[in-house]
Amino acid sequence: MLGADSQLLRVSHIVPWSDCTDEQRLNVHSGLLLSALWDAAFDRGLVSFTDDGIPLASPKLTEMARTALQMKAVTPI
Repeated sequence: MLGADSQLLRVSHIVPWSDCTDEQRLNVHSGLLLSALWDAAFDRGLVSFTDDGIPLASPKLTEMARTALQMKAVTPI
């Protein structure tokens, strides 16, 4: 059980919902469970993830945003 913090989580679609086929929209493996802040950064292309889940940062991501996301080491997208 995630408790009250679960209210801060969002399911982010890897392929944008508007670009998905009906089959992709129903695929349970085509989403990521992220905090609201990470979800916003992912939707705007500022962060991504390797297949192993390692976060990647766009050069457009500011130092302040990297701090807010607690990204210590930055691997560029």
